[in-house]
Amino acid sequence: MASLSKPQFALLHALASGEKIAYSRDGDCGWLMPGHTRLETFGVSDAELQQLRELRMIGAERQSPDDDDWYRDVITDAGRRALEEG
Repeated sequence: MASLSKPQFALLHALASGEKIAYSRDGDCGWLMPGHTRLETFGVSDAELQQLRELRMIGAERQSPDDDDWYRDVITDAGRRALEEG
């Protein structure tokens, strides 16, 4: 397994508890829903967030089949395994 940072693990824990990462339409900011915690609170950099996507530890959940621009990132099975192995 790839080495993850403490902020990445903290984010995965939040996602495993049922939170989802929602993004503004322009993608400039993100927050956890339903808790409304700003994503920047976790200290996860854009590169670290991208790493979680590339490792398939988080993935997109479409909000509507008709809206390709609006989605939320959720934890995947690979993310849950990373927490178990953590």
